[in-house]
Amino acid sequence: MTKFSTFGMAICYQLLALCMKRLCKWISDYLGVLVLLSAVAALLFPGTLGRLKPALINPLLGVIMFGMGQRWVRREGSQRLK
Repeated sequence: MTKFSTFGMAICYQLLALCMKRLCKWISDYLGVLVLLSAVAALLFPGTLGRLKPALINPLLGVIMFGMGQRWVRREGSQRLK
């Protein structure tokens, strides 16, 4: 590989890392809203969300619980530091 392509790949990785950080922060900031919107969508359109495979329910609940735990740990940790 030439120096240019290595340099270009490094910039690409940095850009990808920045985008992932922003996406993760946005999801963690609006996790409650996303959960409520999903619940309302499930109540209004049960047939549409009924197409989800039952095998996906447990991982999706795990993501929700993990996100809620991360918010709680972060808030409690910041209160302990004060």
